[in-house]
This record gives sequence, structure tokens and C-alpha cells, in this order.
Amino acid sequence: MMKLFTATLRSLSASFGYDPIQNTPTLDIHLGDITMPEYTLKEIFEYIEKSNRRCIIVIDEFQQVTKYPEKNVEALLRTHIQHLENANLVFAGSQRRLMEEIFFSEKRPFYMSARSIVLEAIPLDSYCNFACHHFLKAGKEIEREAVSLVYDTFKGVTLYLQRIMKDAFSITSVGEKCDTDTIQHLINDYLMECEPRLREQLALITEPQKELLYAMSEEGEPVKSITASAFIKRHRMKSTSAVQSAAKKLLEFDLLTRRDGLYYIADPLMDLWLKSRRL
Repeated sequence: MMKLFTATLRSLSASFGYDPIQNTPTLDIHLGDITMPEYTLKEIFEYIEKSNRRCIIVIDEFQQVTKYPEKNVEALLRTHIQHLENANLVFAGSQRRLMEEIFFSEKRPFYMSARSIVLEAIPLDSYCNFACHHFLKAGKEIEREAVSLVYDTFKGVTLYLQRIMKDAFSITSVGEKCDTDTIQHLINDYLMECEPRLREQLALITEPQKELLYAMSEEGEPVKSITASAFIKRHRMKSTSAVQSAAKKLLEFDLLTRRDGLYYIADPLMDLWLKSRRL
């Protein structure tokens, strides 16, 4: 397999090293300077076709193909993929709107070519059991209410859960218990740490778009109709057309998301920061 791999992919760069922890040699293979993406794709899929094993190909953050300078990447991929007979593919992405556009728009090459699977947040009970287990394993404790506070604050988003829980684990000494006050302190510290990035993100959008984000944050819950007269009057928005235009751009920027007919602020950290600015 390795011989076939290196013989087939001439666009690769490889380097050998040594892992002192595992006491084993390492081989680092990565793509080199690609000047002809079409040829490199051809090489990759030729290797897959020639391999005598069933392959599973997982492409993470697949929506990034829409931002490549080449305009025909989706069509090129679809052309190669449709001829594969010994591989299954998983296209994973964090920007749901772009992923849906790629796979459910009749004008796109991947239209209806894959089964959609939505990955929901890990259930709270499962995450509580996981966190408590690892604290106890290290001779520490954490209140289940403290885990719930992190989970509810960040709406189950693993990225933020893991960051706060890692910090909580680090500052909790053996024999001690992490409580909700400690967790709240860590959340506040993390919010201050991320503030420059969030402020910069907000500076890149227009005033009407900012107004809509603040209005969504003030609601404190998903909004069914952002163009309803009651919503517009309550938050002193300019007009229905202004709200529609702002929402369209915020959805494109993935600052706003829509699911099951409800609008949400896509990033719970951004939502938390917007709420803190009103206090």
C-alpha cells in the first residue's frame, strides 16, 4: 500500500523522523507545492482506485471548497467520486447553511448525492458522567451542577465545553471539588480572553447587521419571525426590508443560523458576549 501510495502521488512531500515517546520512527506525508489541483486530484483518486482495500474517505470542513480560488472544485470532485467503486465518503462541515447549499441546490454538482446526518450536541447526562468520571479518576471532584452550567451556557458546543472543563480540571487540586462559582469565573475569564476577536468580528459587519444581532441576543431565545412587526417595533429596527437584508448577510457570514423555522445566533460565545455588553 505504501509503495503504491508514494508511486501514485507525485505531488507529495515526505519526511522521516523519530518519536522519542513511542520509541518508533515516523513518516510525515503532506501535500507539496500544488500548482495543478486538477492533476493532484487525479493522482489521489487513481491511488484509491488501484488500492486493493475498501477505503473510507472523510473530508472535514467540506464547505471550504466554496472558498477555493478555483471555481470548478465541486465539479472536479464529483467527476472523480462518481467513478469510485471501492470507497465510501463522509463530508463533514460545521457551517450547516453552506453544506445544505452544496448538497441540496439543484444547480450544484453534489445535488442529492449524499445522505444528510445532523450531529446533535452530546446529551447533558452523558457529558456529566464523562466529566465526573475523569475528575474522580484523578482524585478530584466536580459538581454536576457545575458541568450543567458550562453545558447550558454554551448550548452543548463541544469546543467551548472542552476548553472550560480543561481549565477547571487544571486549577482543581487533588482532593478538592470544582463548584459553580469556579466555573462561572472561568467562563468570565474566557469571555475576556475572546473579546478582542469577537469585537473585531463585529467591526466587520454593518450597523443594521449589528442591530439585528443585538436584537436576537436581547430576545434570549430563538426567534420564529424576525420580520414580524412586533419584533421590529420592540427592538426599534428600521424596516422589514432592512431586517431581511441584514439577515441574509448574517446567514452568509454564519453569524446567524436557521433551523426548524427558528433563527438563532450561530455562535453561543458571540451570544454570551453580546449579552454581557448590555449589562
